[in-house]
Amino acid sequence: MAIVTAKESYFETGLDILADLGLGRLKLAEVCSRLGVTTGSFYHYFTSWNVYTRELIAYWRQDRTVRLAQVIRREPDPRMRMRAIIEAALSL
Repeated sequence: MAIVTAKESYFETGLDILADLGLGRLKLAEVCSRLGVTTGSFYHYFTSWNVYTRELIAYWRQDRTVRLAQVIRREPDPRMRMRAIIEAALSL
């Protein structure tokens, strides 16, 4: 039975690989291996590796910067907002 993986899982896995192994080890085989899927599954979502890497950067930007900034802006207390910014930066 084929394993179905959400498109977002490819992005989260790519970010994990970057954090664990660095840019030089971000490869299609590593992404698919970690997800337990075939390259055919990858190409169901992405027409090429270049498309994937562009979308990965866009995903990172949206999820790790824009979304985070929106959450932090909701904090009305400037001291708590600064604490949240520091915690977010330290977690990167």
